[in-house]
Amino acid sequence: MKITETRSQAPADATESLAESVLRALTGPRHAFRLREHVHNPTDLAAVRVLNTDALAPFALHEQPISAEDAEVIREAVLTYPPPEPTDHGSALLWRYRDWALGRLLRDLGGHDVPGTPEAPGGDSEISAPTAEFPTGQGWPAFTALLAQLSSLAMPGLRSPARDQARLRRQDLTRGMVRAMLRKDPPTAARLARWVALDLADEPEPLLAPALAHLEFYATTAPRARLELTIARLLEARK
Repeated sequence: MKITETRSQAPADATESLAESVLRALTGPRHAFRLREHVHNPTDLAAVRVLNTDALAPFALHEQPISAEDAEVIREAVLTYPPPEPTDHGSALLWRYRDWALGRLLRDLGGHDVPGTPEAPGGDSEISAPTAEFPTGQGWPAFTALLAQLSSLAMPGLRSPARDQARLRRQDLTRGMVRAMLRKDPPTAARLARWVALDLADEPEPLLAPALAHLEFYATTAPRARLELTIARLLEARK
């Protein structure tokens, strides 16, 4: 079972609806975002699992404290939809890193630990990233495809081997972003733009601003794709 199969448990309309709610919280007036208000049933919990850390974006990017009720939504989502038995190394890696990011970000925001999310060997209370299994030495198409799937790790404060590799391979990230734009794939381009924008203060990229402007003009109207693009914009603004 792969991550794509979890998406089948969360109908597209539920995922897009939650993405739209998060998007409004990021771009509208600075009212307190309440995740619990948008989650009412198991289908909504599955949508939280699909969005992963992006469901917490208003807290992470607007530095808004998370309530105990909203933190409990994350716990419920993980307990209701635990990681499946991996069928291959790739799906195992994706689940492990996405769940690590979810647990770590929630903890950094002031929430409690999330059952089932990876911790460091020996029970390190800092919930270190699972370093050993992250691949290196891939060609740029495979590398950028992996980083696009892990775009929810492109959040301030989340230090991981994925972020380390993103910083080391900026040229490859930019190449993948431009390739996605040429292939008329705005969601993938926006996901890679998040990685480019994440460490922009340390690693300037002159192509990012025109790429984001291009994506805003041509991007799909789908809320989830617009959410990826908005997060990239907010990361760029933090430089």
